[in-house]
Amino acid sequence: MTTNKDDTHGLTHRSIQTWSLFIIASVALFAALSYTKAAFIPLVFALILYSLISDSTQWLAKRFQLNRWISLPLVTLAFLGLMSLTIFLAANSIDKFVQGLSQYQYRIQEFILWISAQASKIGYEVDTIRWSETAADLPLLNWATGLTGSLFSFLGNFALVMIFLIFLLLGDNPTSPKSDFITEVRHKISSFVLVKTLGSILIAVAVAILLASLGVEMIFLFAAITFIGNFVPNLGSLVSAVVPIPVILIRHGAGPEIIIFLSVSLLLQFLSGNFFETKLLGMSLDLHPVTILVCLILWGLIWGVPGMFLAVPISFTIKKVLSYNDMTKPLSELMAGRVNSQK
Repeated sequence: MTTNKDDTHGLTHRSIQTWSLFIIASVALFAALSYTKAAFIPLVFALILYSLISDSTQWLAKRFQLNRWISLPLVTLAFLGLMSLTIFLAANSIDKFVQGLSQYQYRIQEFILWISAQASKIGYEVDTIRWSETAADLPLLNWATGLTGSLFSFLGNFALVMIFLIFLLLGDNPTSPKSDFITEVRHKISSFVLVKTLGSILIAVAVAILLASLGVEMIFLFAAITFIGNFVPNLGSLVSAVVPIPVILIRHGAGPEIIIFLSVSLLLQFLSGNFFETKLLGMSLDLHPVTILVCLILWGLIWGVPGMFLAVPISFTIKKVLSYNDMTKPLSELMAGRVNSQK
């Protein structure tokens, strides 16, 4: 009887040691990833794009009986064309915004007068002079400059991503055997990115048409923000729906246009996330919504905004890694939202 207690105590002690080492190693790994994010973020983006391009190349080669060295450049050029078009449209919208700064200042002044008139109807006086001076001091040019700087920073990081991607594609050997784990992760992540891309394009086009019907400027910039924001779970959809509101306010005032835009935009996001993407993905990533939210916050703290974009693919990969070990398999089940009580 004493031996059994000693064995149980020894097993518990070893388990505590193992879990302690696991936690320490995880903290050290996250600290290292935060310190080396300048190199690892482009690498992870390149790995995801490599999986997407590789799977698309294989599909195109099988579907149309094309040689790999023909289908690979076609897929790569299509991807580069989509990215170049998005960057061009966003840059063009920023340029138009800079050219129309004086017009926006005038519209802000008109909006302040409109608010003052509405407030007077309910017996409240607004200091239009003070608000007009505040509006005149708004750093609109600095905001536009910041957007331009962010765009150039993105282009610099994108160049590094492309360097990693080129070496990954050149070093790929389709005939070499690959493990089931790598094959499954690559296929699931590429499917996720492909479906997200299609859904984001549809929503961005719909938002652009809606903004055009409302007579709002910077349509392509807001469409690009919508396209990019759709890749960030929950938070990105909300931000992309709120960003155009100030411009709509300046253009139309606090009228029904804001309600129309918010209602249609959020409805599109809801339908895309809960029907279009869910039906095509089939919930194949097997991640609980709370897990996605926690990972979104965690990777946002570690890698900033790029970490939010990468939160879902990285979380799925971590879940698969955890599922291959008996000790960490309960953590994998927990990430999927399956909590089994063990007696």
